[in-house]
Amino acid sequence: MEELDLIEPELIGREEELQKLIKSLDKAIEGKGSTVFITGEAGIGKTRLVSESIKAAECEGALIIKGWCLAESLEPLFPIKTALREAGLLHLISGEPPPLVVSVYLMNDGGVPISKHEREELGFDPMIFSSMLSAVGNFVKDAMQMVDNVERTGGLNILGYQEYKIILEELHGLHLAVVTKGAMSEFLVSDMKEVLAEVKRQYGDVLADWSGSMAEVAGIEDIVSSLVRSGKYNGEFLADDAKLKQENLFDNVLLGIQRVCVDRPLLFFLDDLQWADPSSLALLHYLTRNTRDHKVLFLGTYRPEDIVETSEGRTHQLVTTMQNMNRENLLENIELTRMGPDDTAMMIRSALGNTSFDDVFLDKIFRETGGTPYFILEVVKLLIADGSISKNDDGSWVLRTELAELNIPTKIYDVVKRRLDRLMKEQRRILDYASVVGEEFRSDLVGKVMDIDKLRLLESLNEIERSHRLIRSIEQRYVFDHAKIREVLYNGLMEELKQEYHRIVADTLAEFHKDEMDDIVNELAYHYFEAKDERAGEYLVKAGDDAKEKYANEEAIKLYTDALKFVNDESKVGIYESLGAVQVLIGKYDSAIKSHEKAIELTEDNEVKARNTRWSARVHSRKGDYDKSLELLATAKCLVEEGTAEYWKIFLGEGHSSFWKNDYDRALSIFNEAIEAPEDSAIEKVDICRALRAIGNISQNMGDDEKSLEYQQRSLAVAEEIGDDDNISAAYNNIGIVYYNSHNMDSALDYFQRSMEISEKMGDLMSVAMTTLNIGNIHYCIGEMDRAMDMYDQCLLVKKKLGNLGQMGLPYACKGFVDMAQDRPDSALENFRQALELCREAGNVPMSSYSLSLQTEAHLALGNHGEALNTAEEAMELIGDLKIKSLKGGAHRAIGMTYRDMKDHARAVEEFDKAMKIFEEDGALREQAKTNYEYAFLLKDMGETEKARERMGKSMVEYGREGVKYWELKCLKALQEM
Repeated sequence: MEELDLIEPELIGREEELQKLIKSLDKAIEGKGSTVFITGEAGIGKTRLVSESIKAAECEGALIIKGWCLAESLEPLFPIKTALREAGLLHLISGEPPPLVVSVYLMNDGGVPISKHEREELGFDPMIFSSMLSAVGNFVKDAMQMVDNVERTGGLNILGYQEYKIILEELHGLHLAVVTKGAMSEFLVSDMKEVLAEVKRQYGDVLADWSGSMAEVAGIEDIVSSLVRSGKYNGEFLADDAKLKQENLFDNVLLGIQRVCVDRPLLFFLDDLQWADPSSLALLHYLTRNTRDHKVLFLGTYRPEDIVETSEGRTHQLVTTMQNMNRENLLENIELTRMGPDDTAMMIRSALGNTSFDDVFLDKIFRETGGTPYFILEVVKLLIADGSISKNDDGSWVLRTELAELNIPTKIYDVVKRRLDRLMKEQRRILDYASVVGEEFRSDLVGKVMDIDKLRLLESLNEIERSHRLIRSIEQRYVFDHAKIREVLYNGLMEELKQEYHRIVADTLAEFHKDEMDDIVNELAYHYFEAKDERAGEYLVKAGDDAKEKYANEEAIKLYTDALKFVNDESKVGIYESLGAVQVLIGKYDSAIKSHEKAIELTEDNEVKARNTRWSARVHSRKGDYDKSLELLATAKCLVEEGTAEYWKIFLGEGHSSFWKNDYDRALSIFNEAIEAPEDSAIEKVDICRALRAIGNISQNMGDDEKSLEYQQRSLAVAEEIGDDDNISAAYNNIGIVYYNSHNMDSALDYFQRSMEISEKMGDLMSVAMTTLNIGNIHYCIGEMDRAMDMYDQCLLVKKKLGNLGQMGLPYACKGFVDMAQDRPDSALENFRQALELCREAGNVPMSSYSLSLQTEAHLALGNHGEALNTAEEAMELIGDLKIKSLKGGAHRAIGMTYRDMKDHARAVEEFDKAMKIFEEDGALREQAKTNYEYAFLLKDMGETEKARERMGKSMVEYGREGVKYWELKCLKALQEM
């Protein structure tokens, strides 16, 4: 039999696709990141095309990071974890708490200390700090020489010192060394750079010729010590919130990717995306969105034949991800098709070298294989193996069998099966077990499962790899040479035998890892599930809990749902509770209600019934069905004893539903009873905190700013007492809103900034974005338009980073306000259009209507009366039956402004009067002020100057009361001109 090794053929028929990838790589090298997915059926040549791209990237000095998705993996983020682990960057995705910053040292090139700050509360021996300082000084001096015990990671210097890490960052001769304990954090690295930049900004000139006098650098420790004082690096999570933890994890990966590609381009490849978990796809989307200005090329491959609907009839997660990425212009797709007859012939000649085949033979190969590259090469190997083709004495390959007698398989499955049939019985059994383990496997596991001598196993694996080319060894593990090989093996097993193999593999894994079972929960869950073993239930629940903790909600739902098939009714109760809790997080409200109803149906425990009824009521409240919510809460209250912790939660739930129903009297009665509960009652402090805040919000809505401020401050005090940063931030923000509405802009700004500091510390980017918008509104009101625009841009930047299209419309609208104020109607119109487009895409009808009304004003400023009338009428039509008075009033005003500028005074008066009536009934002072302002110009056009002045004067007074200085002055100027 001839040797099965073929020459790796040239890349044939894929030149155009390769050039596209090279072009994307060139853009990445220039700092223009992009993402390309390569799609095509199994064996079409995706891997080979990627391989050529990687070779080209390596020639450009690029860092290559490769990961792969496995059909059998249940672990969230598995493919990205494997990729980062192989690249030595596992810390990016470890999910561990932030490190503890022990001390910080600022030094010059000579290792001479300029400033230091050491965490006093740890009670370290001063000698330890002294030895650390000495080590840091030597580290700085030796860093550039790269001594043996120093590793460099993406431009960073990291030194191990006892149980600590010393991280060194340098900027123009200044060295910042931070001594940490715990996990590496990219947030810390980023903050270190900011500290160095701030030191350079404030003390750069002094330090350039520093004499060593500490007086010359007085105050520098305030900057250096911020890494300890900020509270971000205390060695623990700042908020026990799964969503925030996931956002911080995503950001940590992003910062790491951005750092490593500063000095060299990065190619990040993920194979078989059709098997990627939803969390990995979400992270990939997040990374691609936020690396468009970086030296990164993301490559992915997937097989379209595996993109099918889920068992529940939902769209495959990869399809949804690609749709979202396409919407943001983040993705380019390259589809590989089968080769034609000429390319098929070229591939065969390239793989074999010197050939003497005629066109009839080559055409037969093309017709039988359909032009699939993998199929073509496998058929050639098969023909060599059975002697149908072989070499002549001159080394050329010739056909030895009559063409009519050639037995060429018509399916890839049959080709692979014939190759497998050539294996010895034991070799085939090894691969059968290996196919059950997964796409990759370890020899020790297969050996234990089969109870086979290790040497005999390794010799068999060696033979399978070298002679049959069915597997490849990578360090201590093995992978199948092609996905089709594992697929044919696995699908060839009888169902009962397959299940037994899975059970044996699971039992063996459990035995191997009996002291570290938590590390293999996902693998045990998978194998016991496939074995139809009742033990699957336990591990599926554990895997679901782990996914829920990581905010991998789609994965958690699937795991909990699968677990229900293996457990008794008693255990199902807890699973349905967990399932409902996750479903509500991703907006599956009806499913969540059904889950809680199932939990209620399966339990006899009244407290469990009450808890699930309360949770179901909360979901109805989120849906806006407050009557149903209150009905369920009344039922829940009858199931538990008065005064218990659960009773209080139900009782407060009634308060919140009453609040949202605008039944303020009942809500206040409930919240007041809660905050006046005796000290020894079962009500939790966090619930008291929320009740106080709710009273403050109700008071705000009822126009009692003084009472609102009192209760928001009391809520803050409770939050500070229990150390709840989330509620502290919320209280600061609410206090800021109270001050904003009572026109105390300085105090409002102070509290918004306090709220933002905590949100930034926790990594709560959505809260950061909203608070930034609030700060922008303050600057707008007091006429500081440039600063307002900066704030709106910052808000937009964060929202773009998060990809929250539904909430990006508002900052665009605010940017339009500033443009209008600064006489830039063209730019304003573009911003209002952006707002409309995003709001429409997100299905936000109220904000879409508002954006149309705003466009009307921009069109009028540009003299586009026809366009103005169209947008105003569209805004009114869009409102329809929406019960949002301010929107209808705004639309009437916009139509009135249009008729005014078109000199149709009668219809303009009619529309302005409608708008004023709505705003007066709604008590909307700022909207009244705006309407009076526009109405005044109509009256002036009609020649009724005194009435016009009266309207403008009212507008000025109303804006003054509201603290909107910019518009107050604008009214004054218009009044003077009248």
